[in-house]
Amino acid sequence: MKKKTEDLLIKELNEIEDFNFVSSYMQLQDKTMFIAHDIRNDFPEEALQLIEISEAIDNLMKEPAPFEIDENFARIKSDVALILKQILEIED
Repeated sequence: MKKKTEDLLIKELNEIEDFNFVSSYMQLQDKTMFIAHDIRNDFPEEALQLIEISEAIDNLMKEPAPFEIDENFARIKSDVALILKQILEIED
């Protein structure tokens, strides 16, 4: 993997892992979609997974409250981080 791409993915991973407040659902969705589009040529399968997660976040935000905000947010954030870590491991 090119060093620039690896550095970008590590930066994105750190930002995803730093999200810790519920109001950032939209930020997480936007960030997830941004990363998906950025990696789609080199990692099409992982990009598709990230797009699906972004769509799931969108659907979750449309649900009537209350829903398990903290639990869902932590799970989604973890899923995105896991995909980014897998991409970094693939290229090592």
